[in-house]
Amino acid sequence: MTFYTDRFIPKGAAGCARGPVILIRPKYMGDVGLLRHEQVHRWQWILTLSVHSFLYLLIKRYRLWAEVMAYKMQLKYPPANKRDIYRRKYAHYVATGYKLKVTEADVYLRLG
Repeated sequence: MTFYTDRFIPKGAAGCARGPVILIRPKYMGDVGLLRHEQVHRWQWILTLSVHSFLYLLIKRYRLWAEVMAYKMQLKYPPANKRDIYRRKYAHYVATGYKLKVTEADVYLRLG
């Protein structure tokens, strides 16, 4: 299920997946890349039989893997001719916003 709301979404985030439920801020309603990103997190939750939430919080390498996978999917839907700009932007988000002790350059390479 996907809901467009400003409630229950972390400050500074455009959306989040809470188990099988996806929450996206209304101003991002047409953002297919963001929706696909959150669908990857939902898939990860289902694939791990709901253990994803705990793995994500407790294991930094798992969190890095989960975010790289989700951002790779999101990069399939960038605004016209801006894939590399968004790849750099997402590398910055992952390297600085997820407390992973990883460099932007490393994430950039992982995003392919």
